[in-house]
Amino acid sequence: MNLPNRLTLFRIVLIPLLVLIYLFPYAQFNIELQSYVIGSVTLPAVNLICLGIYAVSAFRLPSESLPIRSPTGCWRRRCLSSLPPGASSLRCR
Repeated sequence: MNLPNRLTLFRIVLIPLLVLIYLFPYAQFNIELQSYVIGSVTLPAVNLICLGIYAVSAFRLPSESLPIRSPTGCWRRRCLSSLPPGASSLRCR
C-alpha cells in the first residue's frame, strides 16, 4: 500500500473519532471542558481538540522519510540491457 492510500485510510478512520469527540455529551458525564478567550472570541476546548486532530490528518510525511526508488522503469532496464559491457549508463537518460 502506497503513502497516499495510507493517508486516505488514516483520514477515513479519523473522521468518526472527530465526530465522537465533537458530539460526546460531556455535560451528562459531569465533564467540564475549559473555554479559551482570545480577544473577543471564545473557543471551547472541544473545538481546539478537533482542530488538532484535523491538523494531524492534513499534514503529510516529509519526503525524506519516504523510500527512495531508483528510476528503473521498463525503458531504463531495456536501455541498460542493450548497452555493451563497460559503456556509460548516462546514455540511457
